[in-house]
Amino acid sequence: CSDLTFSFQTMQSVGFANDVFVGCTQSMTRDELKDFCTSYQNPMLASKKIGADRFMFPKWLESEQDLLGIFGNANPLDRSQWIKIESPLDDPRFNIKSRSFLDAKNRCIGMPSRLRYEILWTYVGNVDNPQAKILRYDRVMSFGQTHPSP
Repeated sequence: CSDLTFSFQTMQSVGFANDVFVGCTQSMTRDELKDFCTSYQNPMLASKKIGADRFMFPKWLESEQDLLGIFGNANPLDRSQWIKIESPLDDPRFNIKSRSFLDAKNRCIGMPSRLRYEILWTYVGNVDNPQAKILRYDRVMSFGQTHPSP
């Protein structure tokens, strides 16, 4: 998180149907947090045009993966074996929260701070040999309070 250079060579496998939580802590001074919260030019922010507005969010919540195989052996050449990963940013009715910095409380509000993936799946096929099938995959951004480092 801190230097925005991610090493994908240290990835871990996640077993099917296992819940996993990963994250990082981004430390900022009060002034850095204020700039991060209110700027449109901060190098740690990504943006996406939604309607006539621009939605600003931390770069570490950006995700380029748009498709997921519905079965573990999905054929990469057969589009019918893949589903779109739904994102609230793709919805034209997405409500862009106003970002602001509360000086009195040293808090940034209106900035997403978490990215969660929700996967809906079920077993299909023969009772003796059921196969896990992914039905839906949602990308969900959550908004929380962010505080400066002491």
